[in-house]
Amino acid sequence: GGVAGLNILSRMASGRADQGTVEQLVDHLEHMKNVVGAEHLGLGLDCCDMLRKYFPPSDDEAFDIIHHQTLGQLTGELLERGFEKDEILGIYGGNWLRVYGEVFGK
Repeated sequence: GGVAGLNILSRMASGRADQGTVEQLVDHLEHMKNVVGAEHLGLGLDCCDMLRKYFPPSDDEAFDIIHHQTLGQLTGELLERGFEKDEILGIYGGNWLRVYGEVFGK
């Protein structure tokens, strides 16, 4: 019943700091959806800054595939790939809230 948070680091999605794309990120989300279902997907937007210390400073410019202000691009790609509105809302936080409610009481 848990949630897996997908990291948005370019290096995690593509293996290279300068080559990650929104499309690759959605490839990962699509695969995860097919394996465990959309109700178990989330984004790990809050932890990426902590990982910066493990990568060279030259990676900074292309570090994250998306940022909070560019989530619209991710939303568009998810819709284009057939994700439903409720699935996207779950990925953007609803699934985490469900789990937190189950663990900590509603």
